[in-house]
Amino acid sequence: MKKHEPSPKELLSRYEPGTDQSAEWTSFMSDLDTVQPNGHCAKTVIFFSTRDGLRAYREEALLWRYSCDEMKSLHLQRGVGCVMLTLTTLSGEEILIARAGADSQSGAAAFMKQVNRSLAANGQGMGDRQKEPPRPKLGKKRAMLRLLKMAKPEWKYITVAVICFFLTTGIGLLLPYLNRILVDDYIRAESQNPYIVGFVGMVASILVFNLLSRLITMVRGYFLAEGGNHLIVRLRDTVFRKIQELSIARITKHTSGELMKRVEGDSAHIKQFLINQLPHLLEQALLLLAITVMLFWVDPWLALMILLPAPLITLAFFLFWRLMRRLSGQIRGLNAKGNAILHDIFSGIR
Repeated sequence: MKKHEPSPKELLSRYEPGTDQSAEWTSFMSDLDTVQPNGHCAKTVIFFSTRDGLRAYREEALLWRYSCDEMKSLHLQRGVGCVMLTLTTLSGEEILIARAGADSQSGAAAFMKQVNRSLAANGQGMGDRQKEPPRPKLGKKRAMLRLLKMAKPEWKYITVAVICFFLTTGIGLLLPYLNRILVDDYIRAESQNPYIVGFVGMVASILVFNLLSRLITMVRGYFLAEGGNHLIVRLRDTVFRKIQELSIARITKHTSGELMKRVEGDSAHIKQFLINQLPHLLEQALLLLAITVMLFWVDPWLALMILLPAPLITLAFFLFWRLMRRLSGQIRGLNAKGNAILHDIFSGIR
């Protein structure tokens, strides 16, 4: 029968019976010796709360304790197959408080961030660190305008791509009209001897316009790729310069994997939106508008019948989109977290 492993909450109740567990606290477990590089030890549990500070227990014995007034920050370091938590005191002393296996990377990073955030939020252990200015809150409209402003140097590429969108939209509207003429005037003509020249001409026209549409799509893809490459290089350079401008205290709150996620992953998402998704959205909106106008021009009653269920479809789409957006955000967050952990693990391998 598998032995029951007590949870951190149960251990806290055992070690500190009078502790108020309704207060905010966090914990971390380690099993490697902090003195012997290759040594193991009994499981050590480290607790932190803003009221009682940082303390460690091993086999119900208190190893050490530091109050919040003595602490400046925690730092996470990667060794060969292990991670290490280092405490920096206000006097500048660095103390190795825990070592754990590489599989504890995510838990150690979460513990470090929680401790540092709690210290900063309570104004304790700040030392000579300068408080970071609050980040401005941007609405959706201002954020969109700011993103478009970032893509201003690539306006030449985007302009050519937009022109290509207009051309492909026009060809997309023309092809159904040519198909109608081909079917009604030649294939289903009452006369048994249709004009062969006109028939061949319509088939050739449809072929030419299809090839032209694909050629324009290739040109559009080239300019979008060229503009996207220029944009992502500048975005990553901007994010990297911004990280360099941050204080040491702000940088140490995040692991190197998290910082790399900002430089690589977030900039790639912005590039994907500005270069690929936004032009495609404009193309589909333009196509919808043009088709709607043509429907009302050909047959207004038919257009009304087609557009009648549009409000219900739009409502169902928004309800479904809210769910998909939440799931998509969770997937992106998990992928980013996994990539950050993998980067931290691989960078610790020597």
